Amino acid sequence: MHLFQQRILVLPHLIDPALELQSILTILVVVLADELWRNLQLLKTHHRVFHAST
Repeated sequence: MHLFQQRILVLPHLIDPALELQSILTILVVVLADELWRNLQLLKTHHRVFHAST
């Protein structure tokens, strides 16, 4: 087990590219969902402020 852990630290290119791509895509989905949620909340706030000022 110890040798396998050292191998991963020494040769990181042995990681499966599909797993790396999946993790990158997961991070992108989470970031985009967070940005969309933030933009929707900002739009609702501006909508309320606009109606309150009229």
